Amino acid sequence: MNNNTMMKPVTNKFDNSAQASKTVVSTENVDKMIKKYTLLATGGGVIPVPFLAVSASVAAQVFMIKNLCETYQVDFDENKSTVILNSSLGGILSKAISVAVSAIIPNNQPMAGLDLTGAVISGLYTATVGEYYRLHFEDGGTLEDASLADLGNYFIEEIQNGNLGVSSLTNPTRFLKQLV
Repeated sequence: MNNNTMMKPVTNKFDNSAQASKTVVSTENVDKMIKKYTLLATGGGVIPVPFLAVSASVAAQVFMIKNLCETYQVDFDENKSTVILNSSLGGILSKAISVAVSAIIPNNQPMAGLDLTGAVISGLYTATVGEYYRLHFEDGGTLEDASLADLGNYFIEEIQNGNLGVSSLTNPTRFLKQLV
C-alpha cells in the first residue's frame, strides 16, 4: 500500500460500549474531500458581493464537515446549528480579513471584479478547518467537544509552523495554482 492510499483505523474515544467499533478511513479520500470543498470555498470567495461570497464559503464548510462526520461516523444532525453558526462566524471573519488585506497591501485590489485575496483567504480557512476536523475526528473527537478555542489554537500552530502565512495572502495566484 502506498502513502496515498493509507488506511487509518479510528476509534471513538467517547463510545464506552464493550463493542466500540473501529472505522477504517482512507486518508486519500479525506484529502480529496477537503480539497473539493476548499476549491468550492475558494471559488465562492472570488465573488465580489460579500454576502454571496460568505454564503458560498459557509455552505462549502458545512457540507465538508457533514461529509467528514459521515466518513468518521460522527453524529452531525444534533450539532448542525453549531456547525452552521461556527462556519458563519469563520466566513464573516475571513471576508473581513480579505477586505483589510486588500486595503493594506498595495496593488491587491480585485482584478476584473474578482476578489482573489478573498478567494485565497476563504480557501485557506476552509482547508485548515477541514484539517482540524480530520485530526479531531481521528483522535476520537465529536462535534460536541470541538471548540472554537481549539480551532483557533490549531490556526495559531499552523501559522507558527509556517503552514499559513502572509505569502499566501500576498500571492493569491500561487495559492490558486496549488489547488489545481
